[in-house]
Amino acid sequence: MADTLTVDGSQGADYRSMQQAVNNATSG
Repeated sequence: MADTLTVDGSQGADYRSMQQAVNNATSG
């Protein structure tokens, strides 16, 4: 999760999108 602090603006948005998608998938 600390990786979110190292990414840049646009990449941060992409990372959040991926992370949220993973959260949605794991939450069922």
